[in-house]
Amino acid sequence: MNKQNIKNKFMEMIYNSPLERNINLVMRYYPISKFLKKIIKENKNRRLRILEVGSGSRGITRFYGGRVIGVDIEPEKYGSPRLIFLKASATNLPFKDGSFDVVLSVDTLEHLTRKDMIKMVQEADRVARKHILFTYPAGFTKYHEKIVKTWKRSHLTKSLEEHLHGGTATGHEIPDALKGKNYNIVKEYGIHPRISYCLCYLEQRLITKILSRTLLKIFMPFMRLCRGDSRVYYFVTCRKSQDK
Repeated sequence: MNKQNIKNKFMEMIYNSPLERNINLVMRYYPISKFLKKIIKENKNRRLRILEVGSGSRGITRFYGGRVIGVDIEPEKYGSPRLIFLKASATNLPFKDGSFDVVLSVDTLEHLTRKDMIKMVQEADRVARKHILFTYPAGFTKYHEKIVKTWKRSHLTKSLEEHLHGGTATGHEIPDALKGKNYNIVKEYGIHPRISYCLCYLEQRLITKILSRTLLKIFMPFMRLCRGDSRVYYFVTCRKSQDK
């Protein structure tokens, strides 16, 4: 085995370990993974068909031990062996109606235009049999503005610029797209934007980046108590009379 192969194996091991999961990532996925585990328990641990839209190559498999089908416009270099990746658009999913028990998405909708945001939710609804789980940032806070204007250009600044270019999400896209459907929709809010800003800042330096993946995680239960309205979570359940 040559040096490049050894390096690739090592990086793959790191990317599929807790060291890849910084606090910000864990905090964003936590309500989604918690609700997913609740669904699994209600189904008596029956193997469910789960789709993640905008998954990258790992997605929810960081926090869920089962197999997941993930779609995105491009794969990441290091993937999870439990995620079956397909290259596809969130607004044109290559699946039949009602193909999945659960369709989820974390921080994808806000990258689209307003028109496509609605179309993405409707596509998720089309292929979902029972549950739709979404989270995304709503609005463009002063902390987002500060990152774009003063931070060194990075994946994060590029991502926030996409929010502005497409038309910032309002937080009402899910109920707007599913209007008239016989669904139970539960809306929750995520952590305060100031805390989110600080967690993003930890990723700017090597030492704080390491701390974000290790010791600082003990403070997560306290961080969850501080909520704001700039991150929304939607947990949508199809009522029995509307089951597909």
